[in-house]
Formats: sequence, C-alpha cells, structure tokens
Amino acid sequence: MEQDLRREVLAGVCRLFPEDRNYEDQQPAIRAAVAASTFDVVDYDVYSWRLPKGPRNRSQSKQTIQDLADRERVIIALLELAKRMPPTAQDHLRKIILGRDLCMYLKQVLYTTDEYWNVLHALTKELYDTADRAVFRDIPFSERLLCYLGANGTRDDVETLIAASVEYGQTPQ
Repeated sequence: MEQDLRREVLAGVCRLFPEDRNYEDQQPAIRAAVAASTFDVVDYDVYSWRLPKGPRNRSQSKQTIQDLADRERVIIALLELAKRMPPTAQDHLRKIILGRDLCMYLKQVLYTTDEYWNVLHALTKELYDTADRAVFRDIPFSERLLCYLGANGTRDDVETLIAASVEYGQTPQ
C-alpha cells in the first residue's frame, strides 16, 4: 500500500524542519532514511527547492563564520545519525561532505578571516583523517586535492590552488 510522507511522519520520525536555519532539511531526511525499513524511489519531483537570487542570501553566504558554524553542526549531527546506517551509506555521506560540501567552503578561503580558516581546517582535517580511503575513489581529483590541502596543507596552499585553478580556467567544481 502506497503512503505519502505525512505531517505525522515528519513530526514523529523526522521531527519538523527547524525554521530560519541553514541546512534545515538534511537531518530530517537522514532520520527518515535511518528509520525506514524500506522506501520507494519515485521518478518525479516531490520536493522543490529554489535558490534566491543575489549573493547576499542565507543559502549563498558560504563566506561567513556563522554559515560555517551551522554547516559544522549539521555535519556532526548527520555523521552521528549515520552511525545507524550500513557502512556503504556512511561512506557515501562522507564522500558528499568531503568532495562537495567542504570544497564549497574551501573555495571561499580567499575571502575569509583567519578564524574561518582555522575552523574549516580543523573540521576538514578531522573528517579527512577519519574517512576510509575508499571514500576518495569517487571524488574527482581536483576536489580530492583541495580537500587534502584543506586538511593537511596551509591556508596559503589552498589559496594558491584556488587562484591557479581560476587563472587556468579549471576551477574545482
């Protein structure tokens, strides 16, 4: 019997999405995946998300220490929830976090404070050092290098890579 995801399920299993916070949908989505004994994949959109226009909106403010702190909080919570998932799912989540999410923040280092760099470097190092090496197989080389430098290099190393990537038209995706 098909059943739509209802408000009762969201409130009971996923908990309601917190409002006016960055990344508010990620923890409920992982909670739903962890709690489900099975789930179906539908081939049509059931959730729509739009990115507001302009560089000064909440979703595009990757250069602020507050956004980075929000992201760090959510990453830690997601990895805690993921402990109840199969190892392959945990590895997939780490691949997304390291190969996409943290790279978005590392690309902003040219425009940020030392405090931002210190927080980002520590977070990247912790996640990089604790990830299974197999996680990195599916991360494209440019993001893998950026992540490696974010974890093990200096701020100058990251800035040099970003500047060279821009100069040669090969900005990490």
